[in-house]
Amino acid sequence: MVAPFRRLWVAAILFAAFTVGCEGPPPEVYVAASGRVSASAVPIGTNEVGEPCRYQLTSANLTGVPSRREAFLFCGDWEQPSGHIAELGEGSDPAQLAALASAGPWRTYVDQRFACGAPTPARLSDGAPAVLMQCTRRVGGWPHVALTAAVGGHVFAADAVRPALPALEATLAALTGQRGPAAVATGSEARRLIAQRTVAAFGSGDEGRYFQQTRLGDAYNNIDDPANAERAYREALAIQQKVLGADNPALALTIMKLAAQIAHQQNGAEAERLLARAGQLIAKSGDPLLPAQLDYYRAVVFAYEGRNAEALALAQRAEGEFTRLAPNVTVPAPRGQLAGHSGTLGGGGVESLLTDQSPNSTQERAALSGLAEATRLHATLLQLSGNTAEAALVARRTQQILEANGMSVSSSAARSLRLLASNEAIGRDYPAAAGYSAEAEQVFSRVVPGERPEAINLLSEGAYQLQADRVGAAVESFRRAGAILRSPTVTGGARPEYIGPWLEALHRASGDRAQLDTEMFEAAQFARSGQTAQEIARATARLAAGDPRVAVAIRGSGEAARIRPAAGPARPGGCRRRRSRPDRRYRQTDRGCSSDAR
Repeated sequence: MVAPFRRLWVAAILFAAFTVGCEGPPPEVYVAASGRVSASAVPIGTNEVGEPCRYQLTSANLTGVPSRREAFLFCGDWEQPSGHIAELGEGSDPAQLAALASAGPWRTYVDQRFACGAPTPARLSDGAPAVLMQCTRRVGGWPHVALTAAVGGHVFAADAVRPALPALEATLAALTGQRGPAAVATGSEARRLIAQRTVAAFGSGDEGRYFQQTRLGDAYNNIDDPANAERAYREALAIQQKVLGADNPALALTIMKLAAQIAHQQNGAEAERLLARAGQLIAKSGDPLLPAQLDYYRAVVFAYEGRNAEALALAQRAEGEFTRLAPNVTVPAPRGQLAGHSGTLGGGGVESLLTDQSPNSTQERAALSGLAEATRLHATLLQLSGNTAEAALVARRTQQILEANGMSVSSSAARSLRLLASNEAIGRDYPAAAGYSAEAEQVFSRVVPGERPEAINLLSEGAYQLQADRVGAAVESFRRAGAILRSPTVTGGARPEYIGPWLEALHRASGDRAQLDTEMFEAAQFARSGQTAQEIARATARLAAGDPRVAVAIRGSGEAARIRPAAGPARPGGCRRRRSRPDRRYRQTDRGCSSDAR
């Protein structure tokens, strides 16, 4: 019975594209939303593209920068801040402004989120001295500005999306009583310096739509919907290209994510063309994270194409590159066994994970996400090569990295546990496999509740329970999976390898025979179209009619399925758009996506 289970875990492991670089909104948004905003929003004019702006005072020290008071700047209909302002003290010495812009807590805050040029002396529209830095957001490459300024005897440190600079200057004036809050600064030296930078006009709404589409793609990826994920990433890429241009290295990560979804849909040629384009852009970038991500995504695409040896070499190389970029990652000493349910759900919980996965992530956090996913892919490919002993060690290391760094409640962690389960099943330790699947279910039910990945994990758990001769537990797992698969928002059915054990469990179960026979017919309907699915449907009818020979046929149905190990399913022709469920989840848990930061 090893071969059927090998096909089960191959299909499950490679069904979702691994997506390094999950992007969510800045953590400060959620702190503000939790009741630490101390005043209502004050209109402050418009930004460069005419979007209305407003500032809102918040608690001091909210972002980790020691301050007397802080404010967020919002423009347009983007719900995330377009800028952040901190009052650091009193003074007017230009040397003090230069020192603050060069080192210290505020500069650390900036460097974690943005890549900035050298500080340049400048003046605001009212003549106030300032030190300006022109920056780009580390995720997405969006133009940003950061500055220190002395206004009315008060020293401020601030940052904002580039078009919001007029509103930022007006906010500084309003906070010091220099002018009415509706005024908008115009013609400052700082603005003239920024205008020399040739980037297409854009507003906060453009940046907001980019992050919305990227998060949407990540969410569709998490629920194994590559067609809709592809659509979202294409829209995000179009927004980026419009503002940044087609040759900006900041496009590379979006292109790589898009390539993974296309490879998932069995279009390896197009995926490789996209990765080649990403490679050309990365060659012009000085970001050390991008080459590691490229190696990782090339490994993913090769895995989908069945080029496992090449994929394994690239995954191992990416693992080493991410390790060098995240020198402070906590990796505990290896353990022979994971710590059970309490260990799996430890490490800071959902809120800790979701805060870590934001567009404000530091380089090290992005590298940590990449390390966890590269290690998981490494373990997967070892399994595919038949090296189950080493695969088990690498899979445990993946789980330990996630646990130790506050990422144990994530899609990555759930899939890592599912990988451990499949490894135990290959070794015929079905009770252990069922235990890991149960742990994975705890995580799936929190990060993608009622979605296809949870259903597939429950089907695997049911199959393992059946092999462990726990028929009642197996039937319960299959029934819970069926409840999810019946949802109109979950499409695609299930592979025949999952349906065979489900039918066998119902055949062996005790209880109302007529009811169990009805469940068997319903279960058979979830099998995807194809010769094997048709055989299962016919076998189900005969089994319900009492033919004892069919039980043996169903148990062997996995052997009859001919499935390419490293290929995802073909893109369904009539897929329903399932945007409503991920969209709703953003509103509920928008603090980041529980992705495979994958």
